[in-house]
Amino acid sequence: MPGLDFRSSIPVRAWDPTIPEAMEHVLDTVRQPISWGYELIKHDFSTFELLGRWGSSMGALPADGAWQFADRSRTTAEIALGFYRSLREAAGENTVVIGCNTIGHLCAGIFESQRIGDDTSGTKWERTRRMGVNTLGLRLPQHRTFFCVDPDCEALTTAIDWRNTRQWLDAVSRSGASLFISPGPGAVGPEQMAALRDAFRLVHDSHGYAEDWLDTTTPQEWRFKLRGQFAHPL
Repeated sequence: MPGLDFRSSIPVRAWDPTIPEAMEHVLDTVRQPISWGYELIKHDFSTFELLGRWGSSMGALPADGAWQFADRSRTTAEIALGFYRSLREAAGENTVVIGCNTIGHLCAGIFESQRIGDDTSGTKWERTRRMGVNTLGLRLPQHRTFFCVDPDCEALTTAIDWRNTRQWLDAVSRSGASLFISPGPGAVGPEQMAALRDAFRLVHDSHGYAEDWLDTTTPQEWRFKLRGQFAHPL
C-alpha cells in the first residue's frame, strides 16, 4: 500500500495487518522481548505504518484517497482495533503495554498506558511546554478512564533551566500520570535527587486537572488533590 511521507517526496509503504503473515511477523516482535523477561513494552509508530501519515498531516483524510487494506470487508477502525487486541494477547496478561502513535479511544481497556502527545525535549523548553505541559492539561480527563496517560519523559538536563523542569516534574507527579525520568549526565545533584524522590512518592496518591482546559490551548491554572486537600503548586 504505497503512501507519501509528508516530510519528503519519498514514497512509503505501510504494513497490512489483514495479511496473516504480516500480522504474525509483527506479533513475533512482541513475543521475543517478553521471552527475554521484559515486563513492559512500548508499542510505537503503528498508526503511521498503517496509514502512511502522521496525525498532524491527516486533515480530513487519515490516509491517501487510494489507500486500502487487503481485507476490504472491515473498516480502518475495526482493523486497528483487531490489531491492538492481537498485540495485547501476544503480550500476555502480566506485561504492561504502552501505546504510542496509536489511536487513543481504540486503545481504551487494551493498553495500560498511552502516550498522549509528541516528544518532549531535553534541549528546548518550549517544546516540552507545548508537547508535554499543554498536552497533559488537555488530556488528563482521560487518565484512569481510558488508560494511564503518559505525557512523555521528564528530561533532566543542563540545557533546560531546572526551575522549569522542576515545575514540569511537579505537575506530572501531582497529576498521577505515568512518570518516566530521563536524566542527563551531570544534571542530577542533591536538589534534583530530592525532587525525584518526592515525585515518585506523590505520583501514586495524587490526581488533578487543569482548571482552564476548556478555555485555552495553554493551560495555566491547575488543581491537584493531595492527602485530601487541594493545592495549587504551579
